[in-house]
Amino acid sequence: MIILTIDSKNKDIRLTSIGRDTYVDIPGYSTEKLNHSYAYEGPPLLLETINKNFGIPIDKYITVSFKSFMDIVDEIGGIEVNIDSKNIDIINSTINETYSIYNEDKTAASIKLIKNGGIQTINGYQALAFSRIRYTDNGYARDGRQREVILSAYKMLLKQDLPTIKEAVNIILHNCKTNIAPLEMVQIGIKAYNMKDSGIDQLEFPIASHREDIIKGEKGWVTEWDKEYNQKELKKFIYNYK
Repeated sequence: MIILTIDSKNKDIRLTSIGRDTYVDIPGYSTEKLNHSYAYEGPPLLLETINKNFGIPIDKYITVSFKSFMDIVDEIGGIEVNIDSKNIDIINSTINETYSIYNEDKTAASIKLIKNGGIQTINGYQALAFSRIRYTDNGYARDGRQREVILSAYKMLLKQDLPTIKEAVNIILHNCKTNIAPLEMVQIGIKAYNMKDSGIDQLEFPIASHREDIIKGEKGWVTEWDKEYNQKELKKFIYNYK
């Protein structure tokens, strides 16, 4: 779950990851992990939960499927990421699953696995596998990889010609769920494109120094958080960053 901030005043783009295990009050249910609100009733309840617990009045959303995620990455010519050598094996094992979603008709012999660590360009199904791993570290590290993917995709998009950009937009419009009208989405995209903000600032929420991962009985692992401090820092990052 990522909040996208497009700051027209400062010509700045920012990304805020919200930890899926953040312990929150879900309207109509109980105090549980944040991602349960999406599982229960989808985006409307997730937005209501975010608004109630974090004081951020969000009313727009976009959800992207695995398939469209991979198609977008391939359309812009792949993305450049830095792969830690310790993650190669888990990425390659996940690629077997993401490749089957990518194209069920191709044989396993066509799969391109990751051979080395370091900075490299990866394709759609490799990028999806890269975005999903967390068992070699933790969910916060995975959030960071997902932001890395978005930042790289944005940088790659800035290099593309108009036909490629139009096709990427077409893929997004036909393969996502959103309550944003197509024209408004295009207008937002043009605004973000024109900013050309290659140094997108990022935040992991709740803040590392003011959160604690604990086992909460039958709730399992959850993230307890200092509400006053975290709410203040989140609002500052989104609304009053500079």
